[in-house]
Amino acid sequence: MVKKILIVDDEIINFRLLDNLIDPIHSVLVSTNGEDAIIKAKELSPDLILLDLKLPDVHGFDVCKQLKKPQNS
Repeated sequence: MVKKILIVDDEIINFRLLDNLIDPIHSVLVSTNGEDAIIKAKELSPDLILLDLKLPDVHGFDVCKQLKKPQNS
C-alpha cells in the first residue's frame, strides 16, 4: 500500500533533501505555503505531514489548528 507524505516547506532545498530520504514506494506531495497545505491535506488525506513552522503566510501551528478542526467548521 502506497503511503502519501505531504511535505510543507518554503525552502526548495528541504524538499529535495526529504524527497531523497523518503522511500520511493511512498507518494510525496509538496506544498510551499500554509494555505495550500491546508487545502491539500483536506483533499488528499496524507498519511504523514512534514510541516515547517515558519511559513511565509500561515504559521505552522495555525496550519495544525486548522487541520484539527472538524470538517464542517
